[in-house]
Amino acid sequence: GYTDFEEEGRGLLFPGIVATAEDPVAPAIFTGNQPLAYAGFSVALVQDMDGDGYDEMAVGATGVEEIPDVEDLPPNVGSVWLIYGGPLPAPDPDSGEIVLEAATVFYGESYYSRTGWDVASAGDVNGDGLGDLLLSGELEWYDSEDGESYRQGRVYLFFGRAEGFPATVCVSEADVVLDGDEADEMAGASLAGGHDLDGDGVPDLVIGAPYDGTYAGHVYVVSGADVAAGGSFELADVGVSLGGD
Repeated sequence: GYTDFEEEGRGLLFPGIVATAEDPVAPAIFTGNQPLAYAGFSVALVQDMDGDGYDEMAVGATGVEEIPDVEDLPPNVGSVWLIYGGPLPAPDPDSGEIVLEAATVFYGESYYSRTGWDVASAGDVNGDGLGDLLLSGELEWYDSEDGESYRQGRVYLFFGRAEGFPATVCVSEADVVLDGDEADEMAGASLAGGHDLDGDGVPDLVIGAPYDGTYAGHVYVVSGADVAAGGSFELADVGVSLGGD
């Protein structure tokens, strides 16, 4: 069974300098904090979210089911860890590794939601000068008799905050929530953002949904201007769907 594994997962960040045999670069390490966390299932560098001049790093961990100071979490809610950019700490004297710590954990809202399946930088959708974070969840369901199956999927957009985020944030508190259209389509399995596709000056969102009813798959393109004010939306209403029938 899964309980025999200890797959916390790790993320590696290599500072942008040249390494040589005489002067190797110590990687910066972020390691999952519990067995079967699957930290590093997805990773993204995110445009500066707090206005300090440093970009951030987001790490998806789809198997997380324990969050400090959050009680009664259902299994496999998953999470995204946000690591704020800035000068790196000194390497550990024994391992030589630079150990990174997450400032904020965004965690899923329901049983087996697999939050953190994908993460992406969304650019500055709401025009406040701060970067925004795109992440997905509500992607998978597990039944002990029938095995795993897929859900319609849900995508969350968090606008940047100059004051930063609390240490723990449920994804239900996202500024924008985008729901998949069909059962099993798995909207949010892949994400992209940060670029202006329609020339209106606002970056747009691209959301993959590969497991619709026929497995033909499709992609939603959402105009950033349509969601810049925040709120909850159906992808079928705000997204242009491209792909298979």
